[in-house]
Amino acid sequence: MERAGLMASFCEWTTENVPDDPEAVKLAETVGSGLKRIKMALLPVA
Repeated sequence: MERAGLMASFCEWTTENVPDDPEAVKLAETVGSGLKRIKMALLPVA
């Protein structure tokens, strides 16, 4: 789980530092969408 959390943090960082290239923006949006799903899966079950 710790490794997955680190990878999710890295993905989040990459989506915050997007260049002006339209293709990079589109990729960042896709990564951001997947990141939201990963974060939900990593939430502790209460």
